[in-house]
Amino acid sequence: MTFESFQQEIDHLWERSEEAKLLKLYDKVSNLLDGSWMKTPKWNAYIVHTLKLAEHVQSRWGILNIVRIAHTLCIPRQETA
Repeated sequence: MTFESFQQEIDHLWERSEEAKLLKLYDKVSNLLDGSWMKTPKWNAYIVHTLKLAEHVQSRWGILNIVRIAHTLCIPRQETA
């Protein structure tokens, strides 16, 4: 389930099993809960990926609590001066 880079994950996650995608959503949500370390561009790219993953998981597994949490956390940040 581990990838060498975030970009590799974006490119190749969709080749993995449905269970791996579900577990990866849990991983992404966990990272967002502790995401204060992320700079704005990384955060925003991360939430785009997480929302895409949440939509996929929802289409396969229904509206799970993890999907609801993902939607709640995925708020874009604005660049600060």
